[in-house]
Amino acid sequence: MAPISPAIARILAPIDYSETADHALAWAILQSRAFAAELTVLHVIPSHLHFGPMGFADHPEKAAPTKDHEHLAAHVAAHLGDGGLKVRTLVEIGEPALKIREVARRDQIDLIVMGTYGTSRLEDLLCGSVTEKVVHHTGCPVLVVPPRSEEEVG
Repeated sequence: MAPISPAIARILAPIDYSETADHALAWAILQSRAFAAELTVLHVIPSHLHFGPMGFADHPEKAAPTKDHEHLAAHVAAHLGDGGLKVRTLVEIGEPALKIREVARRDQIDLIVMGTYGTSRLEDLLCGSVTEKVVHHTGCPVLVVPPRSEEEVG
């Protein structure tokens, strides 16, 4: 029987601009180079219910996705170094774990690379981390990258 050799052609790196997400992005870039895979860097703007003049509304600021896409593109460019990768940036609005899973299915992602936790540490403690929700409910492999150790930082 021939060994199964999974192909990794598309990698997803969800980021929230935290230090842990940046560390995971470095790993995603490394994996993309190693497999000559397309890298999609995703930032999800969490949608929250806000009280407006007509009651509850689920509308983040309309200019936020455009501003955030520019910020994301610049952030990724700063981490890429010499380039040479096919990279796509994507901004979505919604619940982060759901959007990550949705993008992974829609774009036929072969590997997700993400940090153990991000900017919402209190929410992670109360409701479970976004990473945990992705790992347990996604049909593709997830490489979970821990924060940098003290030795790496120093």
